[in-house]
Amino acid sequence: MAARFISHCGARLGRPNLHSLVWEGGHLLLDCGGPRAPLDALPSPPDAVWVSHAHGDHCGGLPDLFGRAPGARLLTSRITKALLPFAVSEAVGQKARAVPWRRFVDIGGGARLLALEAGHVPGAAMALVEIDVADRSEPIRVLYTGDFCTHELVTLSGAGLPVLDGRIDALVIETVLAADAKADEVEYESEVARLREVVAAQPGPVLVGVTSVGESTEVAAVLEGVGKVVLVDEFLRPLFEAVGRDGEFGDRRRMREHLATGGVVIAPGDQLRAHSSGGRLLGEIEEDDTARVVVLNRAREKTPAGRLVRRGVGRGEGGQAGGASVSRHLLINHAPRWQLMAMIQGLAPRRTFLVHGTTGARWALKRALEGGGYRGDVVVVEEGEELVIGEDQIGQA
Repeated sequence: MAARFISHCGARLGRPNLHSLVWEGGHLLLDCGGPRAPLDALPSPPDAVWVSHAHGDHCGGLPDLFGRAPGARLLTSRITKALLPFAVSEAVGQKARAVPWRRFVDIGGGARLLALEAGHVPGAAMALVEIDVADRSEPIRVLYTGDFCTHELVTLSGAGLPVLDGRIDALVIETVLAADAKADEVEYESEVARLREVVAAQPGPVLVGVTSVGESTEVAAVLEGVGKVVLVDEFLRPLFEAVGRDGEFGDRRRMREHLATGGVVIAPGDQLRAHSSGGRLLGEIEEDDTARVVVLNRAREKTPAGRLVRRGVGRGEGGQAGGASVSRHLLINHAPRWQLMAMIQGLAPRRTFLVHGTTGARWALKRALEGGGYRGDVVVVEEGEELVIGEDQIGQA
């Protein structure tokens, strides 16, 4: 009997990730984002849940899931297990079982799982699932990437092309940056050097807004040794401790004082919205001619970060004089298009399921793969669609 893959949510970008891998002997949930994941759509209570990393769109639905399926086992990497209390709750963190790197563990129902480093953020992991099927000579093999990148980050190694025994029946691959031309041109090391130079040269205070798990520890490492004291929001201390990183931390009062004396502050709030720590601190320096605001990666149109980037406040990136300067830096931690192409072509799976990207970007990637000679089946996944895995090999003993 073949296995089935169902993307209940997260095939399209901006939606929480919730996917099922179902076979005769079991049901494995691949990520459980929240809070809008449609748990009512699951075909059955899962036997186990794999969480690829500690971002809310991949793990935020776990409390609701365990309210419905309290017996489900939670599997993840060691670092993600340590981050789950910070990202979700202490109760969820206590339920997690840490899976070792590159060693198969039994998940029941004739299946086993192997975790592979994914880059992206601390603890992020791909999952290779092998499922034994009675009428197949080889197990069904499914590789779920979650979010990943193959380039080296300052604090993380990139995901290498997995060296695996046997062919992959299905590759479920995220495609966040599949159509982002700027990301395809980014040289990460050059962006790191530019950020360091900008911060070191700034005469006054610098505010860096970050996503908590995704960017804070990486940016703190980038800014080590720039010749200025870097103060990190006290809220982020547990995250730094969980991944074994040091830092100098301060509450909101100390961060305001540090900015007033020309220091550098790293604060949660990548879009600098008013409710975030970074957004509240923005008001302290926005009119300061000697200050700089650093925006990383995304700058959504209707957010304060997007407004700053469009206006080029102060002397930053073409703006008129007056007020704080602004600079944007693409320290990307998702795989750009060329890495997606290389991963798929290098693994040559029988079927490739494109998820977690805009519909247009996924169709463009499908056409590029087919035009580039990839001979496998490329599927632009629709939410709720059931896709069969391994049917072509049944009966081949």
